Amino acid sequence: MNDKNITKLISQVDATNESWGRFKENRSRTWGLFGHDMGIHPFNLMLGGWIPKKVTTIGGRSGMGKSALTVPIFKGGARVLNNRRAEFLFFTWEMGPSYMVDRHISSEVGITLRMLNQGAKLLEETLYSRVQEAYKSARRLPVTYQEFSTNIDTVKAIGYEFVETCKKKSEIEGVHIQPVIVIDFVGMAQFEGDGLRTYGIAGFMNGIKQFCNVTGASALILAQINRTADNKAAPDRSDFSDSQSIETASDNLVIIHRPEYNGIKTMFDPVMEQEIPSDNKMLVRVLKGRDYGTGDFVIESDVKHFRFHDVNHSWDFPYWELYSDEEFWLKHFGLKKMTEQLTSLMNIKVYQNFKGKDEELTFKVTIYPDGQKSVTFGEEILRSPKFEIKARLINFSDLELLYCVVGAIRRAHKYANIGLNLVYCFGLRSDRQFQFGSENYVEDVVSLLLTKLNFQRVRILDPHSDVILGAVGATPYFITVNEARNANNIVFPDSGALFKYRSLFSDHIPRNFMWCEKERSTDGTITKLRLRGQPPTKSAEPVYVFDDLCDGGATFIKLAEELLVPLGFNNLKLVVTHGLFSKGFNNLLNWYKRY
Repeated sequence: MNDKNITKLISQVDATNESWGRFKENRSRTWGLFGHDMGIHPFNLMLGGWIPKKVTTIGGRSGMGKSALTVPIFKGGARVLNNRRAEFLFFTWEMGPSYMVDRHISSEVGITLRMLNQGAKLLEETLYSRVQEAYKSARRLPVTYQEFSTNIDTVKAIGYEFVETCKKKSEIEGVHIQPVIVIDFVGMAQFEGDGLRTYGIAGFMNGIKQFCNVTGASALILAQINRTADNKAAPDRSDFSDSQSIETASDNLVIIHRPEYNGIKTMFDPVMEQEIPSDNKMLVRVLKGRDYGTGDFVIESDVKHFRFHDVNHSWDFPYWELYSDEEFWLKHFGLKKMTEQLTSLMNIKVYQNFKGKDEELTFKVTIYPDGQKSVTFGEEILRSPKFEIKARLINFSDLELLYCVVGAIRRAHKYANIGLNLVYCFGLRSDRQFQFGSENYVEDVVSLLLTKLNFQRVRILDPHSDVILGAVGATPYFITVNEARNANNIVFPDSGALFKYRSLFSDHIPRNFMWCEKERSTDGTITKLRLRGQPPTKSAEPVYVFDDLCDGGATFIKLAEELLVPLGFNNLKLVVTHGLFSKGFNNLLNWYKRY
C-alpha cells in the first residue's frame, strides 16, 4: 500500500455506482449472509457477518469470554459459504497461540482445559481418538498469529502483507477470502510517543479503521471494560476503558456480560422480557451499529468448553444451512408468504383402515402469511371412516396441525372412528402444580386440548406419568431394546424410572440393579446425586442407564461424570424412549457409547 491509496478521492458518481453494484449482486446471488460467517448465529443476524472495511469491538470484563469467542469465530470463518471464506491475522498479545489451540480442542471434543492438560493420561481410547481428530481440524484453521505486543505501525505493516497473501490465496482457491484482523486486546498495544494512554488508544483505533478502509479488511478488536460493570445488570458504553476513543473508530460496539461469573443467579432476557437463570448464559449488547442498529440478546455460553451459540440451537447445530433457505429470511424479516408442505415433512402421520389394511394417507398443509395452517386430503379419504393418527407433538404448532387433520377427517366423515397414537407430547413433565398460584400443565392445558378432539381410543408411548393417562383415558405402551432388557447392569436416574420400568425385567432379574436419589436447588437444578441399590460389577459388561426422556442430557452427563465413571465404569449405554437432544449429541457421546 502507498499514500495514493490514502489520498485518493472518490466522486459521488463512483460511490453511487459502487452501491448500485453491491445491490445488484445482492439481488442476483444465492441466499446467504451479506458478510461472511462470524461463527455465532445471533452475531451474524445482528451485525451481518464479516463485512469489508468494518471494525467490530467487543468489550467485557476479564473472565467473561472475550478471547474464548474466537474459538467459534475461527471455525465459522473457515467454512466456505457462497464461494467465500475468511482468513484471520490474530495479534494474540494476552495468550500464546498454542493455548488458543487448546481451546479449540476443548470445544471440539467437549472436555475441559483441566482434563486436556492435567488429565490427559486419563482419557480413554475413544476420547483420545477424538482429541487426535480435533488436532487435525485445528491445523486447518485459517489463522496466522503474532504474539508480541507492538504498535499500530507494525500492525499495519504486517497487515498489508497479510491482505496481499489473502488475495493470492483467493486466486489459487477460486473463492473470495475476506481478511480479518483480530486484536486481543487493544489495551496491550504499545503507544510510544503518544503521551497519555487515551491518546494512544485513539491513535491505535483510528489506525485500524484507516487500515480497513484502505484494504477492505474487517477487524475484531477485543477490549477491557471497567470494574464498575461487575455490579451492573447490563453494562453500557461508559464502562469501556477509554470509551470515546474506542467508540468513535468502531462500526459495531458490543459488550458481553455473564452475571453467572459474578455469582448472580438470574439475569434479564431482553428478548423474552423476563428474568431467567444465568447458568451458561451471556448477555450481548450491541451498543452501536453503524449499519444495522443496536439491540440486546442472550446466547448460550458454555465457557468451560468454549461453546457459544443461539439459545434455540445445540452448539453443533448447522445454523449456516439456514442462510440458504428463503423461508428463513422471510421469517427473519417478518415477511411470510403462503407455503405448502407435504405430510412427509410433518410430525403427524394419518393411516386409514381400508379393506382390512392400514394405509398411510398423504395430505397437503398450507401455511398462510399470519401462520394459520390448513389441511387438504385427496379423494381417497372417502374410502373408509376408520383412521389412526400417529403424532409427535413437539410444540403448539404440531397440536394446531393435529386439530386441522382431525377437523378435515370429520368434515369428510361425520361419524369417523379416529384413534390417536401419541408417540410424544410436549409438556407432559409438568404433571403437577409446582408452586402455589401456578397451573398443572398436563391437567389444565394438554389434557383439555386433547380431550376436545374426542378420539375413540388413545395410546401414549412411554408417558412421563399416569396423570396424562387418567386425564385423557389413554393406554400406555412401551418399546424395549432386547439387548438392554437382557442386561445385567441397570441404572435408573431416579426412583420414578425405577418404578416405571422394573416390570420390563420381570423375566430377567439383573445381578446389579440401581437407581439414583436427587437433591435439587430451589430453581430445580440438580445439586447432588446418590446411588442406591447394588453397584455394577467392575467388568467389561456394559452399564445401561434407562429413562423415558433425554432433553439436554444434563442429568445423564452428571450421573456418568460424578458417579459411574469415577467408579471405573466406562462402558455406558443410554436407553431412552424420547430423545429430544436439545443440546446435541457430542456431550453425551463423551460418556455414553453408540450402539
